[in-house]
Amino acid sequence: MIFKIIGIMFIIMTTTLIGIRMSLSLSEREKRLRLIILMFDRFSTLIDFQAVHTGEILAQTATDVRFNDLHFLKEAFKMYKNGETFRNAWDKAVNNDISLGEEEKSILFSVGASIGKSNTAGQLSMLEINRQNIENIYENISRENLNKGKLYRSLGVLTGIFISVMLV
Repeated sequence: MIFKIIGIMFIIMTTTLIGIRMSLSLSEREKRLRLIILMFDRFSTLIDFQAVHTGEILAQTATDVRFNDLHFLKEAFKMYKNGETFRNAWDKAVNNDISLGEEEKSILFSVGASIGKSNTAGQLSMLEINRQNIENIYENISRENLNKGKLYRSLGVLTGIFISVMLV
């Protein structure tokens, strides 16, 4: 009897933890989107006020500790230092980052293709448009996080209880 109770508790705890983990994955994506918005702001500042080239933009952003969770930045900078062009390094790093969604990748590919290709005003406009696109995704994910986060946690607990009742 005691083993049955321990087993039931284990099942409920396991499914609850799965629900919590799924809920946290939504929060991680939300945080990453916020960092991408901040990164675009940093790019704009570097282009507008310091007039630095693409390699320097990448270097200054990749070494900024605020962006440690954007793994593609460090990877792109590493490839750039090893002789890749900015565009190739950026595209490969974005493509290889499994934590990015398809929407984010599409926008980041667009930034990589456009940055350094026009005058300051053109680059700033491009960054602002892409920043707004990321903000739209961020707002949708924030709403989804509020709704689905509770759902995932509740389903985790309820699934554990359901399985436990079925086994008893």
